[in-house]
Amino acid sequence: MSPTRLLYSHTYRGQRQKCTGLDQLLLAQGPWEDEPILIRGIALTHRVYPTTNDAFAMAGSSAVDGDILGHVSGSGTAHVMYPSDCGFLFPGRPSDRHLDVHSWCRAGHYHEAWLTIFYEKPVPDAFDPKPVPQVNDDRLKEIARLHPLYQPVLYDLPDLQWPLSSVPIPVRLAWRKLRSVLNLRRGAD
Repeated sequence: MSPTRLLYSHTYRGQRQKCTGLDQLLLAQGPWEDEPILIRGIALTHRVYPTTNDAFAMAGSSAVDGDILGHVSGSGTAHVMYPSDCGFLFPGRPSDRHLDVHSWCRAGHYHEAWLTIFYEKPVPDAFDPKPVPQVNDDRLKEIARLHPLYQPVLYDLPDLQWPLSSVPIPVRLAWRKLRSVLNLRRGAD
């Protein structure tokens, strides 16, 4: 039986902004704790006025390039709690790393965001950080597919840089699926 751990929370609010039809940064915030934390989940609210489904927001962390903590489609709230003993490491103060919310909505609307971080501190001594090989911004293509009006700059996927035998089977399968979906989409353009 594992010892009881406290779950803390911290909430940020981004100021209301006019939608531009382009990727916008609604909020960015640096570390608030003096020690590293383990992010265990988030709640992300993206309010769009007037309400529309042609919008989304995505919360990320600059602590590890490509970390996407969660996203919201349309105007609403989404929350996620990561599995036991899993999470995202985030440094303590002082650090130049940050959490942010990028969003998109059609011009003529207004939007704002709230981001609540659920976290543990101190980071457990037995915690063994293991990087997961992934493409930079691996969820961006999925989100762009769900919102065809949003047109991010999509780069070609690089070939695998590590020995394929060292990559876990679920990651290999996800990689193959992602490459096949992108190749099908590229052929349809």
